[in-house]
Amino acid sequence: DGHHRYTTALQYQKEAEAAYGKKLPENHPANWCLFVLISMQDDGLVILPTHRLLGGLQNFDMGALTMAVVPNFDVKEAPVSGDKVAEYARSVLSKQPPHTFGLFDGRTRKLYQLTLKNPDILANIEASRSEAWRKLDVAILQRYLLDEVFQPRFGGGKEIIKGYTANPDELAGKVDGTQYQVGLLLQSTPLHALEELGKHGEVMPQKSTYFYPKLATGMVINPLT
Repeated sequence: DGHHRYTTALQYQKEAEAAYGKKLPENHPANWCLFVLISMQDDGLVILPTHRLLGGLQNFDMGALTMAVVPNFDVKEAPVSGDKVAEYARSVLSKQPPHTFGLFDGRTRKLYQLTLKNPDILANIEASRSEAWRKLDVAILQRYLLDEVFQPRFGGGKEIIKGYTANPDELAGKVDGTQYQVGLLLQSTPLHALEELGKHGEVMPQKSTYFYPKLATGMVINPLT
């Protein structure tokens, strides 16, 4: 965890070297970055999904979405009612087949389930990526559902608004049909997927994981001024 802090540290090191005019001394603070290592086999390591909130959609209609994705997805109403979004995200979605997404329609307050039936859906869209990357739910969601379906069909010529939450209790309240029109719920990214991407030297798509528990903020502070 902490890739944002790592890339920020690299940029800080680069700027510090530019200001110094040459390679920094080895003990210069900009050469060092604090991070935490946790064993992948640690029983306490939990990976939670980060659910998506979509706003700025023009004339979103579940029937139109179904027609657009039916060659690649089975679409049906979820096995629980729309007023149980948090329960579905926590207890039901994880028991569904792999590559299953929940969809909450903020206008109708209905909950749907989309299950992938074309496992090679990203083969042409992301041919340069490894198979492990193309099998990630977050990659399928971003590169197919968002980029190829939601944006062109419901974007209205503008970039759709994307929000994120790892707390399913917040989702139904935020997806009210106004601020956000649609909520997309994901299963957790499996631990072995992280290991496979590491072997290929690939970076996961944005907001792929939410590691829990989080380290307490402020355990160590390094003053920059």
